[in-house]
Amino acid sequence: MMNRTGMTCAVVITLLLTLAVTNTYAQTVTWTGQGDGSSWSDAENWSSTPNLPGPADHVLIDDESATVVHDDVTAIQSLICDGHLTVLGGTLEVNQSASFSNSLHIDGGQLKGGVWDTTEAVATFSSDNSNRLIGVTVNGDLASSTTNARLNIEDGLTLNGTLTMGHSRTRVAF
Repeated sequence: MMNRTGMTCAVVITLLLTLAVTNTYAQTVTWTGQGDGSSWSDAENWSSTPNLPGPADHVLIDDESATVVHDDVTAIQSLICDGHLTVLGGTLEVNQSASFSNSLHIDGGQLKGGVWDTTEAVATFSSDNSNRLIGVTVNGDLASSTTNARLNIEDGLTLNGTLTMGHSRTRVAF
């Protein structure tokens, strides 16, 4: 038989567990640009403030004029980007898919997992030796953006498009 204190504790524990499970469900997190206006890692730029987008989130950057710089280690479910995204260091990992309608630029960063759709965008990579595609599928074209451009491929790449190495001394390593 449970006394009143035991019953109260059981109810409180049940509520806390319910809240913890509820917070792990996927939500859409939208770019607001109300922080510094450019840094992915500034929580004030996201509708989820004070939190950054996380592993359960679907991320939406629906401002075509936004220029977002990612320089952190981030895992998300999916990304729809109508603006300009530069992966300037760190790793951006998607579990499902990422699609772009403007531009994606890799400049010392890593794209990991998922399907990356660049059919409506310009996708480029720079001369930084840290540029990596890790176990990704790219639907669309990739192009070097500068002389001495570098791109390292790890854990396979499925490219459903064209890889253009139009600048001198561009290197792709597998």
